Amino acid sequence: MKEMTRTTRLVLALGISMVLNLGLLLSAALYDPRKPVSVLSRVADMLTTPPGIIVGWLFPPTHSGRVMVEAVVCSMVFYALVAWAILELFAHLSHRVDKDEGSQLRLD
Repeated sequence: MKEMTRTTRLVLALGISMVLNLGLLLSAALYDPRKPVSVLSRVADMLTTPPGIIVGWLFPPTHSGRVMVEAVVCSMVFYALVAWAILELFAHLSHRVDKDEGSQLRLD
């Protein structure tokens, strides 16, 4: 199998982040406070907490629509970095395993 380049992993991480954030936005759009909280809403709440904390540290609290844009952009960047780090870790570990397998003595 062909090894992914760093640029490919970065583009894949951005794609993962976009899909995840679209799912979070869809979950927020479908939320109905009159109904019991669903598992999907709980998971979405957990996933939006880390970027929400970062937005709280970076930007002053306001009551404008700008807050939503800041939160979505911060979430996109946060989860792109998380996905990229995981992809880089897997690439590093698979390269290391391939290297270790090649150095073993084989008796066929």
